[in-house]
Amino acid sequence: MVLLVILFVFTLALIFYLFFWKPIPTNHFYPDSHPLFIAHRGLHKMAPENTMSSVKQAIDSGFMAIELDVIGDSRNNLVCSHNIDLERETRGNGFVDEKDFGELQQIYYRQGEQDKSHSIPLLKTILERFKKEAIFILDIKTRGPLDIVLAKKISRLIKTLDLKNSTIVSSFNPLFLLVLKWYDSKIFTGFIFKNPKHIKLINVIHPDLLHPKGNIVDKNLINYSKKKNLPINAWTINNYLSWRWLSSLEVSGIITDELPDFNKKTK
Repeated sequence: MVLLVILFVFTLALIFYLFFWKPIPTNHFYPDSHPLFIAHRGLHKMAPENTMSSVKQAIDSGFMAIELDVIGDSRNNLVCSHNIDLERETRGNGFVDEKDFGELQQIYYRQGEQDKSHSIPLLKTILERFKKEAIFILDIKTRGPLDIVLAKKISRLIKTLDLKNSTIVSSFNPLFLLVLKWYDSKIFTGFIFKNPKHIKLINVIHPDLLHPKGNIVDKNLINYSKKKNLPINAWTINNYLSWRWLSSLEVSGIITDELPDFNKKTK
């Protein structure tokens, strides 16, 4: 009898966890009349991606939101880089997660001059410098599905800098997002995906936003997101016709490499 009661309570709790959760409201991130344009890795066509310079260029050009990629170095310091292998974008060699920050800050991107604004920065440095000027979407790059080591550091950094209301932490890794919510349920999380089948995971990881690849956004996904009260930030959309089409579907945010005309209506 006791076992049956325990099983009943567990089943009831599981049903409530999977089907009766609600995301944190995110209305304050978005303007009333247009989608929110989000600079992908900063404005990286004008400065090396994920650097102090690319973030400044984006803000100076009118972007209200910046997307940055985040990796852990050899000591799990949070640094801004899309690629783990250094040869792809920089003058260095080897891997980000095999070097400490002292080594990384001496490595410069091939694009641009060799100065500190064009080297791999600490995430904390960028957030401290620009936290009053932009919303940040942090794309956490993990080394595998079980790599959750950065979750605690991200939650502590956001709390320390008082950035909960102006930061969204996103990832392809559902386990990372789940663990991050365990550390701090008030942090906004976005689930990145490019396979529509992966949307089934949201009832387990409870994100507050959906970050689908732009080419899988359709009316069915829009209707689903509205039903669940999950705003969509679509990636990576680089032309006006696509911006206009996504705007007509009432997508909330558009991650882009290009510089939009912020005075031009997309609807």
